[in-house]
Amino acid sequence: MWPLVRRRYALPVLLLFAHGCGSCYSADRPEPPSTSDVTALKIAPSTVFVVPGAIFVMRARILDGLGGVLPSHPDLAWSPGSGLSVVSKGADSAVVKANMLTSGTSLKSTITAQLGTHNAAASVTVLAQTAAGTNDIALGDNRNAMQPDVVLLDDLTAPIPIDDSLIAFVGIGLLGNLSGGTGEVARFASDQAFYREPVSWQVTKDVIDMRTPPPGTGPEPVETRAPIVATFRIWIASSKTGISTDADNDVKYATRVFRRERTGVALRALRLSAGKLGPITLGSGTNLCADIRAKLQALDVPSPNTSLAFSKESLNVVYVDDVVLPPTSPEEVLTPHGTAGYACPPDLVAAGAGTVILISAQRRGSGTLTHELGHALGLHEPESGHTNLVQGFSYTNMMWNSAGDIGTAPRSTFSLGQAFRINMDDHSWLHFVTGNTRNCDSTKVDRSCPPLEKEFP
Repeated sequence: MWPLVRRRYALPVLLLFAHGCGSCYSADRPEPPSTSDVTALKIAPSTVFVVPGAIFVMRARILDGLGGVLPSHPDLAWSPGSGLSVVSKGADSAVVKANMLTSGTSLKSTITAQLGTHNAAASVTVLAQTAAGTNDIALGDNRNAMQPDVVLLDDLTAPIPIDDSLIAFVGIGLLGNLSGGTGEVARFASDQAFYREPVSWQVTKDVIDMRTPPPGTGPEPVETRAPIVATFRIWIASSKTGISTDADNDVKYATRVFRRERTGVALRALRLSAGKLGPITLGSGTNLCADIRAKLQALDVPSPNTSLAFSKESLNVVYVDDVVLPPTSPEEVLTPHGTAGYACPPDLVAAGAGTVILISAQRRGSGTLTHELGHALGLHEPESGHTNLVQGFSYTNMMWNSAGDIGTAPRSTFSLGQAFRINMDDHSWLHFVTGNTRNCDSTKVDRSCPPLEKEFP
């Protein structure tokens, strides 16, 4: 849940409260689908350029009738085309190998996924050494058994405007012949940091080089180092049995999602014990976080027995017995309700306290921490960062407003537009690490950011 006042546009107060409860109960959460409810099958990305000998991962999007993404299906099968072979299979993926070419000509092939009566095919082009020719190209590291890198091209000043054109590749990506405009490229990877570079397209060949130099050849560029590390502390201030194990499992789940969904962010958590245990009741009015620092101090967070202190750059997660919301009407005075989680950004917390995430041990689900980290890392609008009412999203998106995470179709995905904001938005906690402060206006007036729902075609 994200505080209600962090919006760049105004909505009626009643509407704000109606959609302000981030991870609490949402009546429109569908019932868990069964594995027989598959209605569509896709492969993402659907077009990939790869270098000969590359070993890479292709993932299927197994969709139910509500657009939810199923994480696995026992009957999912893969068939490689000419020049390709399947090395192994996973829950929703296949590790694919591109064979070496026997001639100097590129080979265009396919990889097909089958599930019952549903079929999906992705185009895979194995590039010859001379394939780039006069094409503008993107270069990346060829890492073993990784998802293809994805680049979004954006140049609205070009004679033929380029608007978030998507190129997926392993090693080399062909961008086409672009000239006459200025824009930028943004690279998303599952194992490397998010990369962004401004570019002026020349009449001659442009090369966007995102490779990590070999050891001994010079300093490694910041843009292509390992994923950006988001280091935070977890405080256990709850008496619930097994909550420390639950917190550890929540971190593991969040780590997998942030990696798999190409955010370029690695999570590093240090678990600590608070001096006292109990619930927290949020404040009233428009800023529910106004006095949260004092309430944490009442729980000895941070403990007076440690030298740790909060700062404006800090990110702290506190597991409490419950996170109680203030009554929203006179009828609720005696029966306030709770929420699974709540994220308090630094400008709404007492000075110097940084970003604080509260997790209810009583109401949390397996994805609550991941959801609240999404808020803290820039996903705060529209609808307080929730995607229930945003076109293009389903109930398995991590920012869907929901109480729990069902086993067959949990919240598990970020869009490319969301991954961009995690790294670039001016309200993302990562700006303390990266210095990026772009205003990703959710109204789409500012086209310097891809649409929030931008995803694979």
